[in-house]
Amino acid sequence: MDKKIPPQLLLMFFRWFCHLDYSEDIEGDLVESFERNHKKTGFNKARAALFIEVIKLLRPGIIRPIAGTYQLNFYRMFKNYLKISWRNMLRNKAFSVINVSGLSFYYTFL
Repeated sequence: MDKKIPPQLLLMFFRWFCHLDYSEDIEGDLVESFERNHKKTGFNKARAALFIEVIKLLRPGIIRPIAGTYQLNFYRMFKNYLKISWRNMLRNKAFSVINVSGLSFYYTFL
């Protein structure tokens, strides 16, 4: 019997959206399921079942995270902190002098 391979376009779509940690295991299960369905029902029905299974896998726990979503821009955050601290030092000069001198004495004798 001629062994047919699963539709590569569906598997490419699956690899595109699936998280890298899960893709190899789930893809193996999908291929095994396709081969089992191909023996039982034929190529077209197995392909349709594979399509449905791939669509069912589009859920938040499996989808690959978007690059850059979890990365913070530390330069902008640090720049903002410096700006806020400079403004506070200008507004509260006496408190800032006492605070900075106390910190400098603490770190010189540490």
